[in-house]
Amino acid sequence: MRGKDNKQKKKLKAIKAGFEETLGIDGSFLVFKTLKLVYRMNEDDIVSNPDRFEDVIRRLFGPSAEVIFKAIAKSESESDNN
Repeated sequence: MRGKDNKQKKKLKAIKAGFEETLGIDGSFLVFKTLKLVYRMNEDDIVSNPDRFEDVIRRLFGPSAEVIFKAIAKSESESDNN
């Protein structure tokens, strides 16, 4: 993650927190591993290509992806308030 500005780091932290809130630590780990191995998306790709990230998450989770996106948004807003 070298070279990432603070905004991108905060975004990635919020994404991780959203996954952990909805799927737990192990589920979050599994999603990130799947993104990396199956979809060839590393952490840099996740923050630099949010449309692709959203598409992949919707493909993986279907309608339940909305719960994850709400948790990510909640984490982002909490991070902005701190």
